Parts: sequence; structure tokens; C-alpha cells
Amino acid sequence: TLSLHDALPIWGRCSGRGTSPRWVTRWSRTPPLASRESRHMAGLIINPLLQQRELLAGKAVFHDASLGVVAVGGEDRLEWLHGVLSQNLKSLRAGDSVEALLLDPQGHIEQDIHLVIDADSVWLWVGAERGESLRAWFERMIFRSQVTITDESNRYALIATFGSPLALAEFHWSDPWPGTVAGGYRYATDVVADSQWAYVENLVPIGQVDAVFADLQPAGTMALDALRVAAKRPAEPELDERSLPHELDLLATAVHLSKGCYRGQETVA
Repeated sequence: TLSLHDALPIWGRCSGRGTSPRWVTRWSRTPPLASRESRHMAGLIINPLLQQRELLAGKAVFHDASLGVVAVGGEDRLEWLHGVLSQNLKSLRAGDSVEALLLDPQGHIEQDIHLVIDADSVWLWVGAERGESLRAWFERMIFRSQVTITDESNRYALIATFGSPLALAEFHWSDPWPGTVAGGYRYATDVVADSQWAYVENLVPIGQVDAVFADLQPAGTMALDALRVAAKRPAEPELDERSLPHELDLLATAVHLSKGCYRGQETVA
């Protein structure tokens, strides 16, 4: 197991004000998730420091091979999602992207969801191991609402870039971190510069993935996670059944504190 002390030259330090003690402890015993990496990494000599620089310069991308995608359609889609997630979705327009949480009744995080608004659908994605549970929970919550739930995981790949979205992407999600969105609140005072984490996730059709790597180099999990930890950006692998939005500073980007009732709101608000 890679300890945080041993990994400091690669990962960068993540201590200081505004950093969750539990976050640091988890990374000290959790190795990189190699299963997320693209087949395009096979056979390459890994130089995480070089890959970090290439990611920030827009010369490399990260292909996340672990993805669960759900499309929510129907005329009630925004109002219905607004009622079950932590973010204010009613006023969003096509092309907007947000982060939202699905909480349990005690306010613990069950899902950290990335959403993109399309003209007639809302696209949501999480890690592959959480995708099926998200889809199943959504289907149980439909009742009389005019919504449809579709699993689109086999149609798309997630490719992460810095700065600009990919031309081949059908949808892209711009990470609101390290900012504070409308209706949010940030506890941390030592926030990194926007340029340090200008992170974008691109949904690219499976058949177009090879075309992306015709012009760009692949980067590995260690390089991406080093940049993420340096930006103090919490991520899905760090969540467990005890995680609360406050301790990971997710009130800043994934919660609207003035919206109506939703499951777990009492703990958050």
C-alpha cells in the first residue's frame, strides 16, 4: 500500500487549513485506482510529474474507464431532480453543468453526481460501481412524475481535460471547484487559484475515443489525482457511509442552502 509520506514527491502535500483530517487519513492508506485507467496507458513508462505538466498544458488527457451514465428525460425532469438532489436545478438551461449530492435521511453522501443539462434530457454520471444503484434508486422514486430513466453507460467514455472541452465531446461538465456556487458556502480559507484546477469532464462516444488519442497523450491516475489533491478537491473514492458534505467542503459546489426540502436537508442546512 502506498503511504502518503512515501507519495509526497508525486502527490503533493494536502495538509493545512481547510483540509479534512479524514480526507488526509484515507489517502494515506488508499493506493491509486489503477482499474480506472484507459487501455491507452498499456505499455507506457509512467512519469507522473511529466504527465501532470502535460495535463495542465492541454497536451494530455485522462480516460476514465470506470463510468456510470444515466439520462433523465420527460417533461418533469428538472423539477423531479430538483426535489431529490441537493442542488437547485429548476433555473438551469441547456449547456449548464452542476454538481449535486444524493443524501441519505441522516445527510450522509450516497452519491456525488455530475450533471449536464441538454435540450430534452439531463445527463448524470458517477463511478461505474455506483451507476446501477443510482439508476435503481431513481426508478423507485418516479411515482407519478413524467420522467424516464435510461442507462447510457455503454455509449460513452469519460475523458478529462484541463482548460477546454474536447471538440469530440457530446457533453462536457466544468468542475465548479475551487469556486463557490450560488447558494453554497465554503469553510476553507486557503482556496487555490482557478487556474490550478480548471478541470473538465467530457462524454465522448465510445467509437471516437481512439480519435482523441491521435492528437493527445494519455495520462495516468497518479498524475490526475496528484493535481486533484493539490487543489484540495474531494472525489468519489473518498466517500463512505459516514461522509457528510460539510467535512469535505462540498457545501461550496454541490449544495444550494436556500432551496426547498429534499432528503437529508435537515443535516445540511
